[in-house]
Amino acid sequence: MSQELMFALASANALRDALDRARVGDCTQQAGWVRAEAQKLQHLVAACSRSEEYPALSAGLAEFAIRIQEILDARQDG
Repeated sequence: MSQELMFALASANALRDALDRARVGDCTQQAGWVRAEAQKLQHLVAACSRSEEYPALSAGLAEFAIRIQEILDARQDG
């Protein structure tokens, strides 16, 4: 497993933990950190996709990061 993919998995886990904290506490308090972590995950996944290692996992992580961004954008707008 490439180093980029390991970093992407760690980022996804950190993002999941932040989302769990946001559900329990104040979502606005966690929103900035969650957005930054989702952007970091997108960049890591882009690096992973170039290596074509574990393409399904990379695609799933990318979809996860994009979906989180969409949710945050919807909450910010609405």
